[in-house]
Amino acid sequence: DQYNWPPMLASSGSKEDQRIFEEKFKKMFNLAVLLMQWRYFEPEDRKPNYRIIEEFIRWCGSNNVVCKGHSLVWLSPGPLLIWSGPRWVDFSNESKFWPRLLKRAKDLVSHFKGKISIWDVVNEPVGNPAQVFQTKTRVDYTKEVLSLVRSVDPSTKLSINDFDIFGGKKTNEFYQFLKTLKISGTPFDVIGIQSHSPGTDRFPLDRVWRILEYYATLGKEIHITELSVPSGYWPITGSWKKGYWTADEQADYASKLYRVLFAHPSVNAIIWWGFADWAVSWNPEAGFFLDSKNSPRPLYNVLYNLIHKEWMTDCSGVTEGNGSFHFRGFRGSYEIKYSNGVSGFNLQKGSKNKFSFIL
Repeated sequence: DQYNWPPMLASSGSKEDQRIFEEKFKKMFNLAVLLMQWRYFEPEDRKPNYRIIEEFIRWCGSNNVVCKGHSLVWLSPGPLLIWSGPRWVDFSNESKFWPRLLKRAKDLVSHFKGKISIWDVVNEPVGNPAQVFQTKTRVDYTKEVLSLVRSVDPSTKLSINDFDIFGGKKTNEFYQFLKTLKISGTPFDVIGIQSHSPGTDRFPLDRVWRILEYYATLGKEIHITELSVPSGYWPITGSWKKGYWTADEQADYASKLYRVLFAHPSVNAIIWWGFADWAVSWNPEAGFFLDSKNSPRPLYNVLYNLIHKEWMTDCSGVTEGNGSFHFRGFRGSYEIKYSNGVSGFNLQKGSKNKFSFIL
C-alpha cells in the first residue's frame, strides 16, 4: 500500500535515479531499517515476502551497512490497526491471532539470524496501546515476545520503540513501562526514542538532554529510532522560536539536534526516518531530497560535513623513539597507513585502546 520496497532504500524514478539514491545513502549512513510490518510483509497468509528483504540485506552487506528489523509486534489501537495488521487476521480472537503473531516473530528472527543486528521487537506499546487483547496487559505481551526473541537469537539486540518522548506527553509513562520490564528481568537492550512527533515541534535542546539523562538511568543503550525534521512551509511549534519550517531551518535545527544526541554517552544510534520524501517520511517534506531526481536539500550537506568531516578523526605524524604514536580521536573503525602497509583497528568505549603493529 503506502510503502515502496525496499522501503527505506527506494527511489521512485529510473534505474539511474535509484543508483544515485543508493550512492548517496551509503555515503552518509552505516545503518538501514528494513520495514517488516506484518500487513506489508505478509499480505497473504503464510506468504511472507522474504525475497525482497534478502535482496536488501545483500546490498547492505556489500556496502558495510548494518541491518535493523522493524518491527515484530505493532498493534495500533482501533482503526489505526490497518497500518500494522493484515486483513486476513481476525484480531477479535486473541487465542487465534496471538499464537500466529508469536510464530511470525519466531520465524522472522530465525530466518534472519546472523543477518539482522537489531530488532524493534515491540513498536509503540505506550504511544499506540493495543486494544485487541482480552487477557494480556501491554507488559504481559511485551515480556512474552521479548523472551521468545531472545531465546531464538541471543546475539541480536532487542529494542522497544515509542514516540512523543521528546514532545513530553509520554515521557514518564514510557519510562515507567520500561522500568517495570527491567525490574521483572525482561530481556531488552535498547530504548528506542522516536523523534518526529509532534511533527512540527522544534524540541528545546535542553529538554532533549534532560530526557536523555532521565532514560540513561535505566542502564540501557538509547537509539534515536525515527528522527525527522520538516522543511515544508509549516508553522514551527513547541519552541521559543517562531516562524515557519524551511529547508534552511530544517538543516540548522537538525545539525544542533544531532550534536546534542551525539554528545550523550548513552546514545548509540541516530536513525533518520525517511531518506527522501517519497520513501517513508511521516513529517511534511522531511527527507534529504526534493524530488525523484535526488536533488539534495541543505540538510544533506550539513549533516554529511558534521558526520564525515567534523566527527571523523584524521591525523598523521612520526612515531617516537620507542615506536609509539599517540592521538585522541572519536570511537569507531580506523585505517592506519604506514610506509609498507595498511592495517585497521577499533577505538572502543571502556577499552585501553592500545594497539601494536609490526612493520
